[in-house]
Amino acid sequence: MTQIKSLELSEPVHAECKNPAFSARDLIGIDIGQSQSVSMTAINLGVDVSFHAVEVSIAGQPFEMSLAAATLKIFYDNASVIAGKKYNKILQAGSIEEKNTTKSEKEKGRSLGMEGSVGIAAALKARISGDANFKKSQVEVDLDEVQHQIALVEPAGQDSWKIGGPNGHPYVLTKDLRGWIVSSVNSDDALTPLCGLSAREEGKPVLGRIDILASITDFRLTAKDQPIVRRPPQEAYETIEQGLSDDKKAYTKRAQNASLMLKERVAVLAALKPLMRRDNGALLPLAEREFAVVPYLPEAEDQQ
Repeated sequence: MTQIKSLELSEPVHAECKNPAFSARDLIGIDIGQSQSVSMTAINLGVDVSFHAVEVSIAGQPFEMSLAAATLKIFYDNASVIAGKKYNKILQAGSIEEKNTTKSEKEKGRSLGMEGSVGIAAALKARISGDANFKKSQVEVDLDEVQHQIALVEPAGQDSWKIGGPNGHPYVLTKDLRGWIVSSVNSDDALTPLCGLSAREEGKPVLGRIDILASITDFRLTAKDQPIVRRPPQEAYETIEQGLSDDKKAYTKRAQNASLMLKERVAVLAALKPLMRRDNGALLPLAEREFAVVPYLPEAEDQQ
């Protein structure tokens, strides 16, 4: 069993955009550690990724740019991922009861022994005599327990992870990614590596790279003059006229917000256009960091 000598890291590389001016360095941070690994065949690769918001100015208008979702990819050489050891982060797990209502009809009584329809008088006479074949409807309600999870980080495809989603971080008021989203240690101080790597040739270094990418729709651009405010419940209106007046104001406000949202989306396109690369398809490379796990070779130490 070949032991690990050291973990070497490159400086992180971030995307730069001059028009408007902002750097993904202020948006994303990447740290990498080996999470107390000792063997080249059992490398616990600890990765910590943090997300933040940056301020940008577009056409003289201040905006705050952030991410609601991103994709993490790992590339490696002279290694394979150990099965069953991939990072995931569940914010909430539980169950809800789902009601399934079924309606069934059960036959009771004896058959009339007749085919076709029966006249009203004949049916009534048969029912009174107790010879009618009638149906009783019965409603049955089944309670099924449905398990649900809110995954903030989960494996997605080969050697990649999906971070966040359309609503970003559901526990954050701004609905985007803030703080340490991928962590090598959980709240109980237990190690949570991104994945386990095993060197194919123990005498050679394991080389790799962590990439953070995102699509245009993963970005959030919020105008600085539109603070997010939680309003208390409204009281009942005293008159219909007052209600109609406030409703008209609310409609006008919604129209203004919709117009602003459209402008924000257009601004996102303008801001990210310089970052687009045809060889990456719909994903924009925002940050990357390389690493090398170097084996301890006594023979090489003796030669020195």
